[in-house]
Parts: sequence; structure tokens; C-alpha cells
Amino acid sequence: MGSKARCYKRATQLSAMALFRDVVVLWLVALLVESVAGLSKFGVDPPTTAQCTAVTNILRFDCYPEDGATEELCNNRGCCWLPPTTAERKDPSLGVILDIPYCYYPTGYGSYELSDLSDTSAGKSATLKRTVASYIPNDINTIQIDAKFESQTRLHVRLYDPANQRWEPPLPQLPQVAGGETNTDYEFVMEESKIGFQVVRKSTKEVLFNTQDVGGFIFADQFIQMSALLPSNYTYGLGEHRASFPLNMHWQRFTMWNRDQGPSEYTNLYGTHPFYLSMETSNNAHGVLLFNSNGMDVLLQPTPAITYRTVGGILDMYFLMGPTPADVVKQYTELIGRPFIPPYWGLGFHLCSNSIAAVIFITNQTTMGFLINCIMVTLAVWVLGATSIPTNTHLSNATLRLGLDPPATEQCTAVENGMRFDCYSETGANEELCHARGCCWIPASLSEHRLGLATPYCFYPANYAALYGGYTISDVSDTDSGKSATLVRTAASFIGNDVMTVKIDAKYETGNRLHIKVYDPANERWEPPLPVMPTVDSKASDTDYEVVFDETKVGFQVVRSSTSEVMFGKSAVYSIARVMPGAMRPPKQLGGGGRGNDEPTKHLPLVRTCFNTQDLGAFIFADQFIQMMTYLPSKYIYGLGEHRASFPLSTEWSQFTMWNRDQSPGENTNLYGTHPFYLAMEASGNAHGVFLFNSNAMDVLLNPSPTLTYRTVGGILDMYFLMGPTPADVVKQYTELIGRPFIPPYWGLGFHLCRYGYADLADTKAAMTRTQDAGIPLDTQWNDLDYMENQNDFTYDTDKFAGLPDFVDDGSEASGTYPPYDRGVELGVFIKDSSGTPFLGKVWNPVSTVWPDFTHPDSITYWKEMLQSMYDLFEFDGAWIDMNEPANFLDGSTTGCANSTLNSPPYTPAVAGGSLISRTVCMDADQYAGKHYNLHNMYGFTEAIVTSTVLAEIREKRPFVISRSSFVGMGVYSGHWSGDITSSWSDMAWTVPELLSMSLFGIPLMGADICGFNGDTTVPLCQRWMELGAFYPFSRNHNGKGQTAQDPASLGDDVVAASKKALLVRYSLLPYLYTLFYKAHTQGETVVRPIFFEFPSEDSTYRIDTAFMWGPGLLIAPVLQEGVTEVNMYLPKAQWYDFYTGALLASGGANSTLDAPLDTIPLLVRGGHILPMQEPGMTTTASRKNNFQLMVASDESGSASGELYWDDGDTLGTYEDEAYTLVSFSLQSSQLTGTPGKTGYTGENMNLATITVLGVSSASSVTANGGSATFTYDGTNKVLSITGLSVSLSESFTVSWS
Repeated sequence: MGSKARCYKRATQLSAMALFRDVVVLWLVALLVESVAGLSKFGVDPPTTAQCTAVTNILRFDCYPEDGATEELCNNRGCCWLPPTTAERKDPSLGVILDIPYCYYPTGYGSYELSDLSDTSAGKSATLKRTVASYIPNDINTIQIDAKFESQTRLHVRLYDPANQRWEPPLPQLPQVAGGETNTDYEFVMEESKIGFQVVRKSTKEVLFNTQDVGGFIFADQFIQMSALLPSNYTYGLGEHRASFPLNMHWQRFTMWNRDQGPSEYTNLYGTHPFYLSMETSNNAHGVLLFNSNGMDVLLQPTPAITYRTVGGILDMYFLMGPTPADVVKQYTELIGRPFIPPYWGLGFHLCSNSIAAVIFITNQTTMGFLINCIMVTLAVWVLGATSIPTNTHLSNATLRLGLDPPATEQCTAVENGMRFDCYSETGANEELCHARGCCWIPASLSEHRLGLATPYCFYPANYAALYGGYTISDVSDTDSGKSATLVRTAASFIGNDVMTVKIDAKYETGNRLHIKVYDPANERWEPPLPVMPTVDSKASDTDYEVVFDETKVGFQVVRSSTSEVMFGKSAVYSIARVMPGAMRPPKQLGGGGRGNDEPTKHLPLVRTCFNTQDLGAFIFADQFIQMMTYLPSKYIYGLGEHRASFPLSTEWSQFTMWNRDQSPGENTNLYGTHPFYLAMEASGNAHGVFLFNSNAMDVLLNPSPTLTYRTVGGILDMYFLMGPTPADVVKQYTELIGRPFIPPYWGLGFHLCRYGYADLADTKAAMTRTQDAGIPLDTQWNDLDYMENQNDFTYDTDKFAGLPDFVDDGSEASGTYPPYDRGVELGVFIKDSSGTPFLGKVWNPVSTVWPDFTHPDSITYWKEMLQSMYDLFEFDGAWIDMNEPANFLDGSTTGCANSTLNSPPYTPAVAGGSLISRTVCMDADQYAGKHYNLHNMYGFTEAIVTSTVLAEIREKRPFVISRSSFVGMGVYSGHWSGDITSSWSDMAWTVPELLSMSLFGIPLMGADICGFNGDTTVPLCQRWMELGAFYPFSRNHNGKGQTAQDPASLGDDVVAASKKALLVRYSLLPYLYTLFYKAHTQGETVVRPIFFEFPSEDSTYRIDTAFMWGPGLLIAPVLQEGVTEVNMYLPKAQWYDFYTGALLASGGANSTLDAPLDTIPLLVRGGHILPMQEPGMTTTASRKNNFQLMVASDESGSASGELYWDDGDTLGTYEDEAYTLVSFSLQSSQLTGTPGKTGYTGENMNLATITVLGVSSASSVTANGGSATFTYDGTNKVLSITGLSVSLSESFTVSWS
């Protein structure tokens, strides 16, 4: 969401405690960046409903034209957010066609006031003075409007900064006219009560151009926006573009920025002509010229209306009154200059070819009868993507690529569609540019260009390296740690700045872990310093892998040595594509350009490898671009986060971009985290994992062959191969490498309640109280940024939240202005710009923002001092760190970003916003550990490390941290939630595959905003979502400002009943859940678990992403569709018992239908497992005082097993200090035993009172430790219930029945 918060934890029967949410940025009140008196448009209250509904669809002027619009970001600009009812946004065949804006300006949107209206000798003038700062930095606060009546048919209007000279095009030289013409065909109208002006035709009184109070007028240093109403839908011009002559007025955008671009629709082309001709309802015509040479968008919408957006200059406008269309053009060319008369021969027929020489010749021989003009279009020899020959190493044996001949037809047709590797991944691919790279251009046969990835039009031919030069492999040798080889480039790539010599080192680190580094041996390159990977110098002798080099092929193979099976081929290829979790559909195309649909995939020759890069596509290792392709063993690939996608990733031309961003979750875009790790299932049911340890921006592409392509903009290829062989083994090996997850404090596993938009402390208390009064368990009450003073970190509003310290704990307010900024400057711990001063951006504070650099050694001192200052006010228990991608409401700093290869690299992955600097800090910003270009994806991770560390020091108890941004190893320090999801059935369904993916990444403390954050929830949705959310490891209901309240008690009896039922089950199962976290921490097991982890031999489980397991013993099958009261799913081969009744439901191996009444989420207990439980209380503290229970589910043989881990739930290092109790349970032949393996915990009474045994054929007597026990037996459901026990779990026990 981007909101900042503090959260309060209150536990009944405990002294009041507080959990507060910290922010990733510090809010500055002392620094003004060219702001004016008045309100900032950042973080203002959204407009009223009346202001929004008063605007009809066709009168909506887009308030958020950038990518990534969300309700929250829209409201921050003071604009309306209302998805239209008649159409959704469209993805057209060649770009983005705009539709009715979701985010639009309300009526009465504040900006400037018009004053000083007067007549002048030339015409009229007025002044605009800004009263409210815009959401764009560096507003021009005073604007002059001068209208010159230059002639009867020409009006000249200028809007400019009277205090500062701004850019105006020096050419063509337009006529200088004093003005003052009195006999005009136009009237120029301004009113002091309205912003803007009108141009009216006198003879018809028709308004030709009306800007008065239309849209949102902005005049800033690098952004000018003006909207105007037009007289009709017949508009022509606005070039150069490929479009119909009468321009389409249905939300069309015409961008003007000259570019070498093969002509196509919806893109800027070779020329800029910001002139249009408009027909009026009277059949008169007029023309309008905006004399501005900067980059601009011009938008037409069906009002009819026009919007100009330009990035510089002034608004210098000429109105040409015709009245005929021919007159308009005459007047226009009179203004800009009349066309030249060409030489007579130039009107003849011309013939040309793209040759090396530049030549013009004329033939006048009458016997030939024709004339030829042949001109070489480009006189300079050019290299795509490079400005010079690379100089980093010797090029004596290399040939620079200078516009290669295209490959032969047979070299292209030999490449199957499914094996096409994209040779032109940037936008703007065409045949000429493709051939210049020596690549094939064949449009796919089933479709034309479309928005999204599909079969590439431009692809590498067979034997690309042999044809055009690339790398050759040599010096293959065995080493003390494994193997090595050298790659030497023989011809420069199309990127430029190639690393000419590349080393490959393969280290056999353990029997199941292989480490391969591909790097520049001559120059040190960026490698992430965290998390710290183990250093292994010796060579493992008994390995489950082989590394294969071949001196005739570039690259390497990784082969599983324990099997001789075919791991890649027809038998192992499955097609996976999802429109929603669990629902199949044709492959959906993702972001990219220059591609079309695939033909039916043709399977390739059998390959016996897990990972094979040899002679595949084109391997490139350049300074800011590394590309490598590999075969995959099957289409069952999981991971590559953070993304919204089905759990088994689609290999139908899917692209996964990793670049941490403040981006509300949606498909086909980069989100908050970076996890370049995937798990692959092999045909045998074995599994392996591949981890690319690289923190730079990257794209990872999956093709239907199946193959994978890595593209990253820096670092090295530092790869770890984890050989399993089970999927569970792979995750254990991965977390052994990156770090095992922390055990959260016990209270953190309770239910949490929060919202952005509590009006004051009383509002917060009311939500908490009505939840408790409804009998719903609750451990933690949170507040979002509402509690802050002026949205400043480490403060609280002493008016609206005056009782906060008393509510949480005793404390007092610190005096002073804003010491967090002063102290940070003193210690030098903020991210710095190129001048060495703190980097200034903009987030929630009304003025500006700086970011702590958590790689700085003094950041721990600084952060501890800041958190301690809050702790002195009220004793909190944990921290919620948000906006830590890091997010920024600007693209870079308040003054933009420098034009450099860091801010604009040669290759930009498919990031939202189109640029690495979009809504974050500049890439050349300095941090202690290096440039932000390399550290960006690690920002939230480093903050989590520091936050977790200082919380432990301050409280001397177990830290609790929840972070939005994430990176490899985050689970060691923090949990995660899925960000600003929408209150919709589809968003609820998407939370399940994300939960499963995070389990692969070693982040088990994971959840989503229950009932959704953006938009209003509904009773049916929140009812089902509360049922599902009760089984998120991090279980929190949270929603956004201005939305309908969605704490369960506010939505009525149905939601209360479902919430209460599900959460009481959760609280009863917390001992089991806590034990799973212990196993994750000590053994690397997953907490939430994909079903196929337990059943890897059943490939029918590989696709399931609508249900999940807690550990090995409990299956959760939520209802994810409205109006449904049953769940249909495949149950693998096992005994499955109904959690609620204990009845045996199925033995698995087939599809099953599970009953799901509206107040119930289906829960199945797996035979063979024992679940430790506890009688639930209203808080975790109360629950821990209650007796323990066991649910024992026997398998087909009557056996079961389980464990309980128990400590005090809050002390640091209980496992390491052995201050815990660990009990093993076993069922064999109607005898249940409990055996403590460790008894280091000496806290609450660990008394076992109840045992429920499922799958008991009969029972007539029960004994506990040799004495008789009270029991009941349900012969229908075959459930044995043993009650009234008083068995200490710190001692061994035996319970038997017959």
C-alpha cells in the first residue's frame, strides 16, 4: 500500500504492550523543495463522492497517466478512483490503447487562481498564481498569459514563466507581430473566477478551444499539462504517427519524440508536428499549433477534448481561423514557412538499395526512359547498442559487428518455434534491426505483433556463435575444488563493452550442492555481500551431479549422476498456463515487443541434463548485460519471485522481471521482492533447485521448449545447484545456503487487526473492542500512518492519539523539532547523491524524504537510537517496515537523475514504469557498500537485518519484523505480506500461490491483507477470506483509507461466525504451527507446504495451487469462488480425515468433493500424523495457560507420529540455549507414546488433557500410564475421544486402548 504505520499489541491478562510499524524512510519537515504555501497534493484526503460522480465518463481527464496507478496513489493526488462500468483497460495488438481512466480529476480540483486580467495594446493578459502544490516537483508558481491578436485569422497565446527564461525553439523563426488587430474572426475570453481561457469564433459563437477549469492544469519545471474541450470529433494532424487521417478520438495518445522506429501504430516515429486541424459543427475549420520542441504526449478523448503533456519549454500556441481547411493550411505555412520547390528530376521515379556507398546519380538517356536516385540512408557505420569498440581487454582476434548480413533461410527454418531465443528483447524490433544483429526475422504464423511475449519474431539462428563469432571454450581442467574452463570472445556482441575473457569455476561443495561461478577474471565486479554464503574450498567426493564441458561447445551441463533417465524430452514436457490459480486456459502472453503467438510446440530431441547451456542461443557477458540460456528438464518450474502467477509457472513465453518496486500486485509485472531461485521437477519425480546469486535488475524468461533465459544488467553469474532429490530436500538445502528462518514470538502467530484510516485513538479502540466483544481471538491491534504527527517517523499525533502512551504503556513525549534527520546527517547514514549530500525524494511527508543507508556501519547506532526514542514513549514489541523497495513518489530525486549508463543502462529489463529509476531513487546514488544500481533490490533486506538486530538489543526479547520488500535470505530476519491487494475474489485466490512461492524462498511467516486492502470488501468475500486468512502463518486483517470497515464484527453475524470458528481452530492448532516454525528454523522444512512436496511421485499434485498444507499433517482447502459451498480437488494417496468430525473422507488418489458450508473452511488431517493442539483462548497468552490436546490420525497400518516443540515464546535463543522441551509422539498397534527428548522449558504447566484418535475400528477400554481413562467412542466416524487426562508432557507417557 505504501502507508506507514505503528501497530499496538495488547494481550488480555498481560500488561499492555505495543507493536509499532516503522517506516523505511524518514519524513522531513525542515526541508522545502520549491513548495508553496498551501497543501501538498501528496497524501491529501481523497475527494468526496459527489465530486467524483459529478464527472461523466467522457469528461474524465487522466490524473495518473504513468504506469502502476492504484487507488491509493490516485487518492494521494487528490483525485477520484472509480473503475468504469462499461469497459476495462485494453491491451491492444500494438501497444496500450487508453480507455476510460480509473484515476481522474474531480470537480473543483485546486491549482492556480487567475488574476490581473487586463487589456493590452497587443490583446489581453492575465496572471495565474498557484495556490496548491501539484504532485509534480518544482511548480512554477506564477504564470503569465499573453494573448496577441496578430491578424484577423491568427491569434498567438503564450503561457510562460515571467521570472525565468525557459527554452523556446529558435527555429523556424516565426514572425514577430506587435498585435492589436481589432478586426478579428475570434474572441479571446478569460474570467477571474475560472482557470484558463477560451477561443471563440465570432461569426458562429462556437467555442473552439476551452481550457477553463478543465482537467488539471500543471506548469512545472519539467512537466506542463493543459487540457481543453474541442468543438467536434473531426481532428487531423498531430504527427508523425501511423493512424487514420481523421484521428481516433477514443482515448488515443500521440507521442512526439523523433526516433529511428519502423512505422507501426501506437508509437512515436521519425517526426514531430504538434499541429492539428479541426472541423467545426458549422463546417468551418481552424488549426492549432503548439510551438514546443520537447518530448510530449497529446491525448484525444471522446468528450471531445485534447490534453497536452510536455516535459519542458512553454505553451506557445497559435490559433489559425481558416475558415476553410485549405485556408488553415495556408495560414499555417505562412507562419512556419512555405515548402520548397524540388528540382524537376526529383519528381521522377526513384530506385534505391541499402548499399555501403552514398551516391546520387541521374540518367537522362531517352533510351532508358527512367531516372534513378540511389541514396545510402545511413552514411556512418553503426553498431547497435555500442558507441565504440570495447577496450576492457584485447580485441586483436575479434571482429566488431557492423551490420551483419542476415543468416541463410535454412539456418532460420531449422529452429523450431519452441526453441526460438529472442534476439531483440527491447521494444521496437523490426526486420532491419534484427538482421543487423545477425538474427532471423520470421513473424509467427498464428498472429501479428501483440502486447506480450509470444513466439519471437527476431531470434538467434542455429549455430549463431559459429556464424558470427562469440565465445570459444578452452583450458578445460580438473581443479582441487571441481572443474574450470575459460571462454574467449572472438567477435563483439551487439551490446558493446563485452568482457572478452570469462572464467567458469565449478566447485563441488557438498554431495548435493554444486557451485558454478561465471565471472571476469581480470576485473572485480559487483557481488552481493549479503547474505554471506558458506566458503568451501575442498571437493566433495561423492556427488549426485556431474559437470560436463565440451571444448567444441560453449557452456556447460549439469547432469544428475544417480539416474540415467531422460530428464528432458517428450515424456517430461507438460504445458502449464493459468488465468487464475487452479483454472486452466490458453497461454497468456506477457510484456515485451516484437513477437507473436506460437504454433503448436514440437518436442525436441531427448536431453539428459538438469541444466544445459551448451551452444544455446547467444551467451553474452558484457559490462551491463549478461545473457545465458539453458534447457530445462520439464515444464514443472516453481519460484522466480516475487510475482503474481500460478504456482507452477507457465513456460509459454513467460517473463519474470525482478526489480523491487512499490507496485500493487498484478500479473505480468515486477513486485516488491527479488528471489532468483527456482525448483524444477524431473520426469522421475526427483527435484532440483537453481539459485542465481545476483542482486541486479533482471529478466528471467521461460519458453515452451522448455528453456530458460537469464538477462541481468550487472554482477556475475554466481549459481548454486541443489540436487534434492525430493522437493523438500531442495528447500532444506536452499535455506542451509541462504539462512534458516527465525522462530517468531508466539504472540506473532495470533490474529492481527489493522487499517489505514482510523480517525483517532478512539476509533482504533472501537475496532479492537468490538472484535473482542464478538468473541473473536485477537492478539495485536495495529495502526497505520494515521497516528503520526505530520506523517513524520518516530512521532505520534498528540491530539488525535493523545492517549497512546497510556493505551500501550506508561511513557512521555520527547521535546524538540525533528532530531531523526539531524542525527542522521551528523552520522552520515543517509543515501547520498553525487554531490555527497543526502539524496532527496518524496514519499508520505508533505515536503521531502531521505533514506537511511542500512549498509553503513553507523546505521545500527542510528536506528537503535531512533527506535529507542520511541520505546521510551511506549514499549513496543516489533516493527513493520514498509515502502522499503525503496519506494519514492518521484522518478529519482527532486531534481531528477543524471543522464548516465547507471540510470539508463544499455538494456533495461521489463520493469514497471519502463525505467530503473521509476518511483525509486537514482541508480547512481551512493551507499556505503556501493552504488544503488547494485544494491537496490537489497535495500529492504538490509533494513530488516538492522531492524531485527536493534529490536533484539532494545527489548532483549525475540524480534518481530514484517517487511514488504524482500530479497534472498529475508526469512532469517523478517516475515512478509503480499502488499496492497484488492478486495476481490480473484485477489484472494492469488494469495495461495504467493504463499506457496514464499515457502520455497525460506520466508514462512507470510500472509496477505485479509479481506483485501484496496476497494470495499463484501460480506460473502470477507467471510470466506477470514476463513482462509486464519491459516496464513501471518494472519492480519488490514484495509485502506476511505474503504468500508472490514474488521469482522463490523460486517455482521455471518462474518463474525465464520471468523470465530476459523480463528478458534487456528488458536487450537498453534502448538502444531509453532512446532513447524521450529522445524523450519532448525531443519529447513516448510511451514506452509505445497501438496506435491509430500507426494512427489504423484504428478497430479504438481499443478495444485488452490490448496496447501500446514506441515505434513494438515490440508487446507479454501473456498475461492463466490456462492460455492463445496471444494473439488485431487486428493493424493493417503487416509484423509475431516478435521471437524474425525470421519474418514477418502483414501486419495482421485478427485474428491469436500463440503464447505458458508461458515466452514474444509480441513483434512492426513493419516499417519499427530497434531499437538491446545484448548484455544482469546489471546495466545490465555491459550498457553490451557491444557494440551493431541489429534492422532492413523494411517492404513494404524500408525502415526508427530512432535511438539515448546518454549516460553518470547526469549531470545531458546533453541540455541536448549531452553525448550521437545516431545516425540508415536502410535503403533493401538498404543500411543510420548517421549520427551529435551526438557529445558520450565514455564507454564504442560499438561495433556485430551487425545482424539481418528480411524479407530473399535474401543472398549482405555488406559493411561497403566490406569483407566475416561473415553467415548464414535462408531459411525470411528473416533476415539479420551478426556480428563492429567499427563505431563515433560515426562514419558503411554496411552493404550483395546
